[in-house]
Amino acid sequence: MTRQFSVEQIMAILHEGRGAASIRDVVRKYGISEQTFYRWRKKYQDMSEVQAERLRVLEKEVIALRRRLQKVQQDNLLLKQALQIRAASPEPVAVNPDAASVADSPLYIEQLNGKARKPGVG
Repeated sequence: MTRQFSVEQIMAILHEGRGAASIRDVVRKYGISEQTFYRWRKKYQDMSEVQAERLRVLEKEVIALRRRLQKVQQDNLLLKQALQIRAASPEPVAVNPDAASVADSPLYIEQLNGKARKPGVG
């Protein structure tokens, strides 16, 4: 189980670790590993609480932006696939935008099976 510590809590733990005789006692008290303590110390050692909080906010924003970028890249790939199908097809092909990929589109599957609807028929 991962426990999230606030920046204030991390800074307090690091401050307590500076004055403690043993780092092991501090990490045991808070239930964290020594590796986590040293990682925090490396990351936050020269920061004020305001700077550390700003860093944390920016890191969360980067994660959210990476997720959005991944979604846009997936959408772009779907559009490229749809364009290739349309360019190769003599007749217009409708693509289901909710399909996981163009290959999942019912009309695309019908076209592959030779059951594509003819214009004006149906």
